[in-house]
Amino acid sequence: MRSFLSAGALIAAVAARSLAPYDYDERKDGFGGEPCRTRLKTESKPLRDRLASGKQTDGTPLTEASISRAREVLEAIDEQIAQCGEMRFRGVDRTVDRGLTLDLGSPTVKLMFLGRGNTAGDLVAWLPAERVLLAGDLLVYPFPFATQSYITEWARVLRSIDRMNVATIVPGHGKVQQDHRYLRDMAELLESIGSQGRAAYTAGMTVEELRARIDLGALAERFSHGDAFINQL
Repeated sequence: MRSFLSAGALIAAVAARSLAPYDYDERKDGFGGEPCRTRLKTESKPLRDRLASGKQTDGTPLTEASISRAREVLEAIDEQIAQCGEMRFRGVDRTVDRGLTLDLGSPTVKLMFLGRGNTAGDLVAWLPAERVLLAGDLLVYPFPFATQSYITEWARVLRSIDRMNVATIVPGHGKVQQDHRYLRDMAELLESIGSQGRAAYTAGMTVEELRARIDLGALAERFSHGDAFINQL
């Protein structure tokens, strides 16, 4: 990252993260300490259970590659759990409506709200002179994750980024992108989920029933990149 990101850009990344609102009230739900540990343990339990059993949820055995990757993921999660005690809540001290320009001397950094996506308050940090965009969790590589997201609006946000004169995209997680191919794959994936969901939904349908009607097989290889572990998620 040092080859194209200055200290100002890194400050912008921190600012973009700290200024973006969370989807839950940390003062009410807890932050750091035991709430943090409980959340990570709960979210990682399905993966731990699969690793302990040696099988996927459908009963097929885990491959050696899947076992190795699962252990790597859980090792990283365990490191995060160990750091939960060091986390402290910091309330919002500055708000952003549509955008905010930070004059750091060099470079100029523009914080922009392009619409709802992964959350209701995703911000990007745009360095126009360097043509670098820090996307946060609007773009995560090698595959996206979404919990309380706005699928169709998220796709529109990614399309708007695609129209910008961006040369380098720094995702919230994963390797830096030097072109727009993965960005477009993400937009297409979200558009497919949205269109299939609208076509399949009928009143009274459960989330599980609707999920079963959505087929992303045609796009899977673009996100698994041949990795058996990702394919089995």
